[in-house]
Amino acid sequence: GWSPDGKTLALTDSNTQLRLVNADGTGEKVVSKFHNRDGSIWSFSPDSKWLAYMEVDRITFYWAVALYEIATG
Repeated sequence: GWSPDGKTLALTDSNTQLRLVNADGTGEKVVSKFHNRDGSIWSFSPDSKWLAYMEVDRITFYWAVALYEIATG
């Protein structure tokens, strides 16, 4: 989905990696390497500075909420 300011797209690829891409197609970043394919599991902050997402621990399989700062990674 798109960030509220329309500058960043969050998506999950076929390898279940959560990625961010700038609206112009540049600056692709991997946010999480072990994610869920369900597109409803992340959300941008209203100011588009943060991405909150759910992540699964590979060993325990417990879910946790994680925060990612868009500007600094």
